Amino acid sequence: MVKPQITIKDKELLEYFASYVWWENKEEIITHNPLRIVASAMKDANDIESFLKTCEFSQELLKETLKQAQAGWFDNKNWYFWHYRLYGYDIIVPPLPKRRYL
Repeated sequence: MVKPQITIKDKELLEYFASYVWWENKEEIITHNPLRIVASAMKDANDIESFLKTCEFSQELLKETLKQAQAGWFDNKNWYFWHYRLYGYDIIVPPLPKRRYL
């Protein structure tokens, strides 16, 4: 897993959205799994203010979140929405990550 580049603005936004992953320790998840916070913001920002704040994350961080997404981080609707928003409508959206069973 590639460690994403996190800007100062991204760090502020991670602090803001850390409550979206309320079951995790705030400092630990910001340090060890920031993409989980970004994915939660991308999926769960359900009002205009939260959505606009989510859009303030750097494009690189948003794209890296989609590339490294794990099963359960996105639903179908948000998976397609963010791919089209970040890459345009002429891309082939990869399959949504799924859990694998042995």
